[in-house]
Amino acid sequence: MRPVTFLLLFALLQFGSADAQARKVDSLTSVLKQSIVRDTNRVNTINTLAPLLVRTNPDSAILLADQAISIATEKKYGRGLGNAVSTKCSAFMVKGLHDDAISECKKHMDQVLSFGYSKGYCLLYNRIAYSNIYAGRPLDAIPIFRESAAACEKYEQYNILSDTYRGMGMAYTDIGDHNKATESLVLAIQAGEKGADSKQVAYAYITLGNSQFNQHDNAAALKSYRHSLSMLDTLRDNYGRAGCYICIGNIYLDQRNLDSALVNFQKCLDIRIAMGNDPAGVAQVKENIGQVLREQGLPEKALVLFSEGLAFFQEANHQEGIAGSYSNLGSAYFDLGNYTEAEKSFLSSIEVARRLRLNNYLQEGYSGLSKVYYETGRYKEAAEYKDSLITITDIIVGEKHSTESKEIEARFRNQQNEEEILHLQETNQQHEALGVKQKQIITAVSVGLLLAVVLMFFVVRANAQRKKINAKLSEQNILIAEKNKDITDSITYARRIQRGILPDRNILFSNTSEAFIYYNPRDIVSGDFYWLRKEGSRLYVAAADCTGHGVPGALVSVIGVNLLEQILSANKKIETGALLDQLHEMMHAALHKDSADQGASDGMDIGLICIDTQQQVVEFSGASRPAYHFNGTELVQLKGDRFSIGGVKELDSDLRFATQRFNLRAGDIYYLFTDGFADQFGGPNGKKLMSKNFFDLVSKGVSKNMTQQEALLNESFLAWKGNLDQVDDVLVVGVKI
Repeated sequence: MRPVTFLLLFALLQFGSADAQARKVDSLTSVLKQSIVRDTNRVNTINTLAPLLVRTNPDSAILLADQAISIATEKKYGRGLGNAVSTKCSAFMVKGLHDDAISECKKHMDQVLSFGYSKGYCLLYNRIAYSNIYAGRPLDAIPIFRESAAACEKYEQYNILSDTYRGMGMAYTDIGDHNKATESLVLAIQAGEKGADSKQVAYAYITLGNSQFNQHDNAAALKSYRHSLSMLDTLRDNYGRAGCYICIGNIYLDQRNLDSALVNFQKCLDIRIAMGNDPAGVAQVKENIGQVLREQGLPEKALVLFSEGLAFFQEANHQEGIAGSYSNLGSAYFDLGNYTEAEKSFLSSIEVARRLRLNNYLQEGYSGLSKVYYETGRYKEAAEYKDSLITITDIIVGEKHSTESKEIEARFRNQQNEEEILHLQETNQQHEALGVKQKQIITAVSVGLLLAVVLMFFVVRANAQRKKINAKLSEQNILIAEKNKDITDSITYARRIQRGILPDRNILFSNTSEAFIYYNPRDIVSGDFYWLRKEGSRLYVAAADCTGHGVPGALVSVIGVNLLEQILSANKKIETGALLDQLHEMMHAALHKDSADQGASDGMDIGLICIDTQQQVVEFSGASRPAYHFNGTELVQLKGDRFSIGGVKELDSDLRFATQRFNLRAGDIYYLFTDGFADQFGGPNGKKLMSKNFFDLVSKGVSKNMTQQEALLNESFLAWKGNLDQVDDVLVVGVKI
């Protein structure tokens, strides 16, 4: 299941803490039991209670709303009727019954307006449009939003107008028309400001961020999400705050900054758990966290999150979520080699997906089962599900093309209508002015038609030739795409292996006051790596940059980690300089066995510190890498030696890596880093950041805690890089004594 974004389905409903809502539900239920009088007060009580049950118990919310609808209709109470119908529609949408929601709104809209409640009339217009979006029909939603906008303008309902333009922006985003999406969302922000509705403005910024994220403009999306988060913090709107955190987490996930993604997903999860009235929302963020853990090569931990997510989706009776959870469970079991449970999970996902016609999850299920059967030697079944996968993929592609065709057709019809009107006007003018020349016009038209027929002949023949050429190109493109997928799949699997070799970060976090590891590979696999090892009173921390990046660099990194482990296993109290000497000799032997390669520069640059709590010292050695030391007063640079590991330093020379020693003092901070951050091109002139600016950036953050320092580095890197490509792997390790 893909990472969940935040779509603000029920932006106008209120969400508070679980305890507060439970008390409120109990209190309102008691009020209803104490009186059975069918009056407007009872309608108001129901309309306060029912929205609180929409997510946790939508069936009860529907029953209560029906009571309010009956009484409000009898009393001709417009406000009560409009709010009750709106709540009932929201409950239908939670249950996935979008067409029922549309039918209910259409049934009562005119009645609500006739009772004098124009706000409810506009609100129900929006419910119809939103139901079409969530039913997967954004093209049907757009004209309804336009009608709603006209009604909101007429009745000066500017907060509803803001919600209308926001929904229109969502629909345009869904069909890929990002220019119109942006225009609509700007109008949503303006309408919210005009109506003094800060909540609607904040939600419009979230939807704007979603549109920017879909356009891969992560920097702009992050800015929109954070602006919204600031407003929602002030409003104490936990529902929206949770949504901002999940959106920000998705940006970091897209950038492969998995640690920052986890931090933001966890903030979202904490809020949703505290709210206690949103099991589907809790399930969604647990699924996102599980996805991150799979990316980190931790399928066992991911499995726990996916299982918890499934339980929450089942509690909420969220069928689409259940299908996705089973699919995720199948993938995690497959990663662990538990093919029996993987098969069961994929089959469960397919069962739900078939019932609900969820083609994307059918696609994931067929793909997963095909892989399971292939791995277990059941090749006939693997081939059958491979065929099913191809069929469902064709259906999905066909649906996408159908949607695009409908959009093009709608645009064409609008343009055609305008052209026909213009043509009729011109024709009338011609008849009035040139009636006597009618025969000449007919003759000219006939000649034009004849020319059009001749031209059409040549166009048809050219199209036939073009189709033959395109068919051949299509075959070649399919072959290329298959080979690219095979290569990408292999490299992705290599990433899991590489990350499995990297040491557990808790070695660092549990043995220091504070720390961070900012790890941002350029490609799927990385030539940078960090290394951690605790031996008695000595904690070793290293940041290394191997020759090259991508696959070549990753291969060297695997060798580097293994050699470091071998060296320390043989000598558990080795000084940092001596450790680098041995690493150089062993790396040189591993990479340059052929005498013809003795002058080659394959190897790595590395910065290494050792924190010895018994001797109360910190040792530093560097191979072509410096380090930074904050001594409580200022940030200073520690220079390493000017030769690399495995490089040109002769094995029989007297050159040795120096060991620098510093007194161990609480509060001191040491930074190890590779050159990827400073070498990144960007800024207003597209130039390198350079080491001096990187030093200034680190110096700027020394007064913050380590989590904030990591966030500062990430934000600064993304802002500097902008839309330019990342040029190298980036690694920064911060350790506070």
